[in-house]
Amino acid sequence: MSALRRRLAENPRAIWAYERAHKLENRITAPLRRRYYLEGRSGELVERLPGALRRRLGLDDPSAVGSRRVEVGGGPYAQRGHIHVDIDAYAAHLEVVAPAGELPFPAGWAQEVLAIHSLEHVHPRDLADVLEEWHRVLAPGGRVRIHVPNGPELFAAYLEAPVQGKWRMMAAILGMFCGPGVTDPRALRYNADHQLIFDAPLLRSVLEEAGFTNVTDLTEQVVDRHTDGWREIVPHFSLVAEATKPAN
Repeated sequence: MSALRRRLAENPRAIWAYERAHKLENRITAPLRRRYYLEGRSGELVERLPGALRRRLGLDDPSAVGSRRVEVGGGPYAQRGHIHVDIDAYAAHLEVVAPAGELPFPAGWAQEVLAIHSLEHVHPRDLADVLEEWHRVLAPGGRVRIHVPNGPELFAAYLEAPVQGKWRMMAAILGMFCGPGVTDPRALRYNADHQLIFDAPLLRSVLEEAGFTNVTDLTEQVVDRHTDGWREIVPHFSLVAEATKPAN
């Protein structure tokens, strides 16, 4: 752990101040990232910047220049090659601050919409509107890929866990941002944040209701950081589905 991270961890007010400053910096620099990635402008200027400054400004992903692949709600774990939209200005590599159901792109603009552990944070009453918005921005033949907590496997792991192991499983189900090493409820620092719990039939159903077709379960084929981190406790932490917007 760096000296800065140690100081922040020891001082909650310092954490608050750091996060506020980072959000402000992200909002100020987002237009520069949009010009670079979405409009293909400022390329020569960006290439002349020192590498450390490019990383600080989120201008270090040439694979995202001209990309029409959108990641929604990536938070601090932004995927390369994508344009990033998040309601939280603290998110990494942020190009657009916007809710998941209000993407600022024309109809038929995107080739892909990717959501890794963000859809479960949407309130049930807003779920249909969010998925219909993702359908709107996709070009015919475009695809959506969604990763969410795997409800059946998480519940099974909770039921099978010894008493101390139930705390981490409860936190994973509720969205309390903990790792697999937690065995004490006093280590849970965050409030519950999940609004939805999915299994494969429910995820398929809501995608089809939003107009998507060819819904495919990729749970056993695609991994993410959640699957890797929890593999010894929950073999398939993430439920993964991909679907297509029908071609005209």
